Amino acid sequence: MPIRANRFALLLCLLLIALAAGCASTSGDRIQLESSLFRYAGAIRFNSVDVAYQYVDPKLRESKPMRALDFERYAQIQFTGYTVRTSETPVPGELRQTVEVRLINIHTQVERVMTVQEHWRWDAEARRWWLTSGLPDITPKG
Repeated sequence: MPIRANRFALLLCLLLIALAAGCASTSGDRIQLESSLFRYAGAIRFNSVDVAYQYVDPKLRESKPMRALDFERYAQIQFTGYTVRTSETPVPGELRQTVEVRLINIHTQVERVMTVQEHWRWDAEARRWWLTSGLPDITPKG
């Protein structure tokens, strides 16, 4: 009997591995998304704009590259909050988020709260998610 139980357990394990492998592409994409969102949010929260910029879609970085002046503007503020308010996947491989971003001007100590619309896309070739909406626009409005 123990041999039969061991064969059954082995067969069950192999079946589970095969099922997991079959789901790997969609769950792998999801894992990549969660990892990218977590790391991007961390980069924003810790004011690592150069790290956050690496999540921006290369097509956008090429068409609208950030200049030294842009990086200097980000150095004038301190991000104090990054909270996802809504998140939706309108189609597979695409994510839209509404994010509340809090920041303080380091010279005036005035806090601002902004709502940012983020758009992310899955790049199957690069096997990663890209932020297609760019970094938050920190230019004061009004």
